[in-house]
Amino acid sequence: MQQSDNQSEGSLSSKQLNYIRDTFAAVSSISGHINRDQFEEVFLKLQLKPTLEQIDELWQKMDTTNCGQVDIKDFTRVCGELLIATSFHREGLTYCNATEMADFKRIFGTQIPPWLESDDWPLQTESLGTQLRINCLQTRLSGTGELFKMLIEKLSHLEVCRSSLMHEVEALKPSQERVVEIESELRKEREKTKLLESENESLVQDLNVLRRMVVELGGDESSLPQKRSAFTKEQEHILHELQEQVRELSMPDERYCRLEERVEQLTRTNAELIEKCEASESLLQSVLQVNQYLVARQDDHLKRLQETQSKLVESELECSRVKHEQILSSKWSQELVNFLDLAAELLSSKFGSAEGGAVGAEQWVRDEEETNGDSAGA
Repeated sequence: MQQSDNQSEGSLSSKQLNYIRDTFAAVSSISGHINRDQFEEVFLKLQLKPTLEQIDELWQKMDTTNCGQVDIKDFTRVCGELLIATSFHREGLTYCNATEMADFKRIFGTQIPPWLESDDWPLQTESLGTQLRINCLQTRLSGTGELFKMLIEKLSHLEVCRSSLMHEVEALKPSQERVVEIESELRKEREKTKLLESENESLVQDLNVLRRMVVELGGDESSLPQKRSAFTKEQEHILHELQEQVRELSMPDERYCRLEERVEQLTRTNAELIEKCEASESLLQSVLQVNQYLVARQDDHLKRLQETQSKLVESELECSRVKHEQILSSKWSQELVNFLDLAAELLSSKFGSAEGGAVGAEQWVRDEEETNGDSAGA
């Protein structure tokens, strides 16, 4: 067991080991152990959502103490590679074999990032923060219209372009390092050339002094040997080679020039993409403000509509009450007419004729009026 732990730790870098230890320490107790609940909290902090059965399967692979806890070594042995695979992108693939990757896919299912599925994924260097920011925008603006979807697609396209350009810049870094090496060699050769030139000048000066001394002593200048280099043939050959190399290095390298132009072009393109992203974000903010304003206006209209509907209901109730009173009034009028007809029949039967009935009715009306007048006077 100890040998397997050492092999597992040996396959991880110090950065990855520190990451696993920090993750373990964030939930562990003072004794340096974690229990079953703290083990589940690790996945919650990393925003992974395995099922309880999958967590139990990982927990059972570790050796627990008598208190039902595990230490950092067992945690690293069982879960270290899974944590690195989710946090260090493609670095996790350098030591994970096919079986371990199959376990990863089986446990975490659809949560596997796309770069774990395909080696041709163009955004291997894309940061998780960028992708999370796009996901947050999609969640926040989902269902608010085609304009938001178009802007989100534009932002995603710009992020893809920016990541591709960053990938190209990373690919050009070896050439830049080679250029730096060539420049350092060029500086060294120039220093050697300056040193040789200074030595040559001193030798030429000594030679001229000797020639003047020969002439002053009465010697014939024509008998003196012709001026030639103070070096041997082998040294002259080496000097010529060095001078040729210096000339070649002094000439601007076309590849280096193209590389500089490419870097400048990528820098300008990256700046333009950043400006476009900022403009798109400002446009999104403007659209959000307009959307909030429209929602506020819609709330006001709904409030007014509710007030109008309440007034309309009150008016309908008032109309119903008036209609009911009209119905009651017509009913009372009909009953009064029936009562008058009945009174007329009684009077006609009492006085025996229609005239008598009319006289009787008038007499009855006068009696009623007198009775009402007496009642009012009382």
